[in-house]
Amino acid sequence: MPFIVAFRKKLCCYMGTNYCNIACVFVGILVFLSCNSISSEKRQKNESSNNKLLGFKLSYLAELGDEKYDQLQKKVKKNSVETKYINDIIYVFYFEELNACGQYNGNIEINADTIRLKVNLTSYEVCTSTSISKVTFLIDNPDEKNKIILKYSKN
Repeated sequence: MPFIVAFRKKLCCYMGTNYCNIACVFVGILVFLSCNSISSEKRQKNESSNNKLLGFKLSYLAELGDEKYDQLQKKVKKNSVETKYINDIIYVFYFEELNACGQYNGNIEINADTIRLKVNLTSYEVCTSTSISKVTFLIDNPDEKNKIILKYSKN
């Protein structure tokens, strides 16, 4: 806060009092609008998830160079999706190789009897290291019917 007061005093000396007040109001509005747009982007990401998606979780298991990484990579290459039907909930998990520094969210697309699982990178921070995580989805299944579960592929 003292920095802002000192900055304002210097600005007022150079620009004059009237211009200084206008400039401070303008800077304040810019700061407010930039913070508001960031929160609305976060809100958009949260609102865009399918309402049938009850839960999403990434469980870190190993990073490149760890002892168990090679063993887990075999599970990733299997490309299998494990599915369990528990009453009106579908419990789905699989193993995925992801960026070790990235933050992710999950989403699903439902088309008739097919559910596509999506893992989206949400952070701008990435690194050269990879990690293997267990990806888990909980999906609402009110009709208790078996579905075709597919991992979403961008290829």
